[in-house]
Amino acid sequence: MNFEVIGFVDDKIPENNNRHKFLGRLGDLDELIKKFNINEVIIPESSFKISRIIEILEQFKDMKVSYKFSNEFF
Repeated sequence: MNFEVIGFVDDKIPENNNRHKFLGRLGDLDELIKKFNINEVIIPESSFKISRIIEILEQFKDMKVSYKFSNEFF
């Protein structure tokens, strides 16, 4: 699998993350997908409640972006 992680989004602003750049909040995801020409989003299963995951997936319904679930964060 060959991909580039450009950053991550979250509802909470992290205090410190040395591995990946914080790009914004989950509500910004649709704009970030367009801005960075993202074609795939990886959702860490343990990070969000199922209701929030459903909300995230709703954002993708009209976009040409795929998504995957992962049990760990890269």
